[in-house]
Amino acid sequence: MRQIDSMGRHAIRCGAMTVLTMAALVLAVVPAAAVPANFDSTGVGFIPTTELSALPSTTIDITVPLLTAGDSGSGKSFEVDFTGSSPGDVCILANSQPGVCQADLSAVTTAYSAIVTLEISALDTMDISGPFTLALTMLTLNNAENGDVYTADEVSIALDPTSPMPLDTTAVPGFNFDGSFDSIVRIEDQACSNSGGNCSYLGWTVSGIGDTATFRFDMSAAPNGRDTPKLLFNAVPVVVPEPGTALLIALGLAGLAFAGRPTAANQS
Repeated sequence: MRQIDSMGRHAIRCGAMTVLTMAALVLAVVPAAAVPANFDSTGVGFIPTTELSALPSTTIDITVPLLTAGDSGSGKSFEVDFTGSSPGDVCILANSQPGVCQADLSAVTTAYSAIVTLEISALDTMDISGPFTLALTMLTLNNAENGDVYTADEVSIALDPTSPMPLDTTAVPGFNFDGSFDSIVRIEDQACSNSGGNCSYLGWTVSGIGDTATFRFDMSAAPNGRDTPKLLFNAVPVVVPEPGTALLIALGLAGLAFAGRPTAANQS
């Protein structure tokens, strides 16, 4: 059972999800019209909007496992390892120097943003044999012991991310960014009881080791002594349709679009 409104049962169903620690700062050049994807008040999934509905998407049910995914530098063992979320790997953009990546939060006194590039470093699972989706599923709201809790309405993912150009990345040697952002896809989890029976996750389609996923997240509040927010990722062993395929699905060809989807066993 993957009832996400019960965090304990969801953890048992899906396995231990990773805690992604991200350093960040102010992005003064964030456009006023930037489209945000906002977390549900529970921190699980995103609030459905017209903008989310327009993304390429697919639907998963309880037969599709949410594989554990996390930063390999954390010392934990995950089914999918990635790197790039550790301090010194994230481009922190401050309002005082909007075109310069910084590596820590030491001077932050206002709202902030960051650009993150995750690179797949290892696959320790037989459930993935081809392209899969690295899925952002949750914002941690229960990590008070570290003083880094943010409310769900303080953290958003930019659906139309931008960055200052040119961008000076020399202060963050671990930051891997080619100047572009990866397309965001939407995953509707039918086994989730949140948001009227479905959870909307955001994800990035990757093929395997060495592939990257780059995105931007924005903070509407200053840290005020808090650490950075923690985002939880899973890996979904299905190929999310591209826009052309999504159009075919809308025309009633969903069966064709999903005919080749790999079968995955339930995770305990």
